[in-house]
Amino acid sequence: MRSPVRLGHAASCALSLVSIPVFGPVFGWIGDRSGPTLVGLGIVAALGAAAQMALARTSVIPRRNPSSMVTSGLFRWSRNPIYLADVLMQNTDSSAVLQTAEKMGKRAFGWDSDMTAYGPKAHLGSAIINWAPYYIKATKEALDGSWKGGTGVWWGHKEGAIDMVSIADDVPAETKARIDEIKAGLKAGTYNIWKGPIMGQDGKQILAKDAVADDKFLSGVNFYVKGVEGKVPGGK
Repeated sequence: MRSPVRLGHAASCALSLVSIPVFGPVFGWIGDRSGPTLVGLGIVAALGAAAQMALARTSVIPRRNPSSMVTSGLFRWSRNPIYLADVLMQNTDSSAVLQTAEKMGKRAFGWDSDMTAYGPKAHLGSAIINWAPYYIKATKEALDGSWKGGTGVWWGHKEGAIDMVSIADDVPAETKARIDEIKAGLKAGTYNIWKGPIMGQDGKQILAKDAVADDKFLSGVNFYVKGVEGKVPGGK
């Protein structure tokens, strides 16, 4: 999809060609008539997209936290007609996303293992899964006869099963410090990601204020939170 802002930029570039002697005779007539129109359309589209985001009460500033996802109007054809992706994140073991980011000059995260080698310039960090702690525990239990199967295992940073590693050198020091702070909180059990209040798509409270989601709650997440448009796959 082409961004309206980029459309405006393209139109501006086209108009600039008119001032170059070589292209003047060719593009002059076209630029005089269509150039201003294209620029105008680009500006209108960009302002329209910004207005939609304002009506949805979400920030136009890309680095601020959005309060909702807009998928109607201009956003029906482009996920974000004002800004294009700068950072890619995926939930797959494949290194394809990071390799694509490297090729396109973007930034991305690795998943399930340290993927730095697949895109050294693009790599921001990798969320890894470390199976060793669980395998060691399960093996010991199997040897002493105490192992029981058929139960879910919910391990995280506290148990050393997951981590964020190989943070890029150009990530700001304050950001790295915040990451370390959160990791320490997760390990100590003082920082909770799933903490209320959490509101469902219909506006009803799903998790009360200051309540912390337990494993049972997390294993039954089949809803979108407030502000997200769309329907949960397989949902009623």
